[in-house]
Amino acid sequence: LDRMDIDIVPELFTEACVVVYGPEERMQSRGATNLASSLRRIWRFARTSHHLSNVEIDLDQPDAARGRTSGSLNRPYR
Repeated sequence: LDRMDIDIVPELFTEACVVVYGPEERMQSRGATNLASSLRRIWRFARTSHHLSNVEIDLDQPDAARGRTSGSLNRPYR
């Protein structure tokens, strides 16, 4: 993801994934295919700088996990 290799996103996430960047619908993605589409929208930025903290991962089952984190993002346009 750091290299914006969007084509491999469906290999890294499942169709059951839910990614929430904020309360607005446009800030949420459900499924690996939709996540890849959402990430393509931010390709307009020359680079991004992410600062994450308070990462929590719950291993619910041998093949399922949930994660939460807090963070900030800086992104200048191209």
